[in-house]
Amino acid sequence: MIKNKGIAVVQQASTPNQKTAIFTFKDLETKELPEFEYVPTLLIIGNVVHLHQKFAWFKENNTTASYFDNHKTLLQNAI
Repeated sequence: MIKNKGIAVVQQASTPNQKTAIFTFKDLETKELPEFEYVPTLLIIGNVVHLHQKFAWFKENNTTASYFDNHKTLLQNAI
């Protein structure tokens, strides 16, 4: 069922400042996705998201600092 499929928002993936938020489509009925504060940000969708805790290969710092230059202000309207 699609409501049980996972959604992962991974900011600054594979850096020391990686931050991951996990949701299901059902969660989106009551929660909002986090702001995309830092680049790069990956969206991963599917049942594989539920394996995040099992296969976490390093501890996330969940920091609010940017590992890269923060391009939010420079590229926020670049579409």
